[in-house]
Amino acid sequence: MVGALLGAAGLAGLAIGFAFRNIAENYLGGILLSAQNPFEIGDAVELNGRIGTVAMLTARDTVLITPEGNHLRIPNGMVMNSELLNYTRNPRRRFEFSVGVSVDLELNEARRVGLEAMKLSPGVLKDPKPSVTVDTLGDSAVILRFFGWVDQRESDFLKTRSETIRIVKVTYDEAGIEMPEPIYRVHLRGNTAITAGDKQEEPPSENPPRKIKQVSVEDSELDDISPDRTIEDQIETEKSSTDEENLLDVKS
Repeated sequence: MVGALLGAAGLAGLAIGFAFRNIAENYLGGILLSAQNPFEIGDAVELNGRIGTVAMLTARDTVLITPEGNHLRIPNGMVMNSELLNYTRNPRRRFEFSVGVSVDLELNEARRVGLEAMKLSPGVLKDPKPSVTVDTLGDSAVILRFFGWVDQRESDFLKTRSETIRIVKVTYDEAGIEMPEPIYRVHLRGNTAITAGDKQEEPPSENPPRKIKQVSVEDSELDDISPDRTIEDQIETEKSSTDEENLLDVKS
């Protein structure tokens, strides 16, 4: 019986030791994070592949608000031992996207037109300059890559990227620059048409394309590239509705 009691006490002590180790690790992690200043309230960061906006740093957890508006709590010890990517610390951030153009085009002309289109986008910075490079030579298209910089204090990153893609598309259409669809080679086997990728060719649809329903959305809403404050407003609401001590507030 004495041996059993000692064994049980040893197991309980081991479990308690592990629990207190995690508590101490997270507590020390919170102190170090507060002192090292890797992020501030409202910074967009990526931790362990999860992206969110910093809301709080407590004695135990780092609290993020995900782009979907969900609360994500990550133990401070895990934050200390993980790679941290801060998208906000440098307000200038580069975006990119790809566009396929016809192989018959003069590529420098396609690049020139694309670059002029990027300069028309109101959120794209002039310094650093935007750029267009030839990325891939495909069977039916040449892939161009577009790079532009955004000042996140003045323009929303995703909105600016979206608006720039739209402007490039419109400019290419007006300039007659073809953006071809993928070309498939069809092999006939009996009465069945099969593409080179072993995909059966679908017959053309007999139904006419449906018209887009007109809705009352102003062009100013579509062209808006101002910073989105939705998550920041949610963080302010969170700060006023919790009693947890925010070490980021204490530090400031």
